Amino acid sequence: MRIPLSQLETWCHQGAIKSSSATCASIKHALTKSTCPLANRGVDVFLQGSYPNSTNIYGDSDVDVVVRYPNTWYPDLSLLTLPER
Repeated sequence: MRIPLSQLETWCHQGAIKSSSATCASIKHALTKSTCPLANRGVDVFLQGSYPNSTNIYGDSDVDVVVRYPNTWYPDLSLLTLPER
């Protein structure tokens, strides 16, 4: 099956770079403002996937925004033997 030239042209152009960055910034602002319960808790907000890697395709890409809270897991190694640690 042949891929139409128009489709190849579409795939050659990146998607909405500015709006993906604006979306990420908007989410980051909402989660870090003083009225948010997550404010001052060290939340990391960043783009992941095709947008930061510059592999997004015009008209066929979603925006992957990661909100990572690194302080939710605390290891308890007290029951492990030294080799298991």
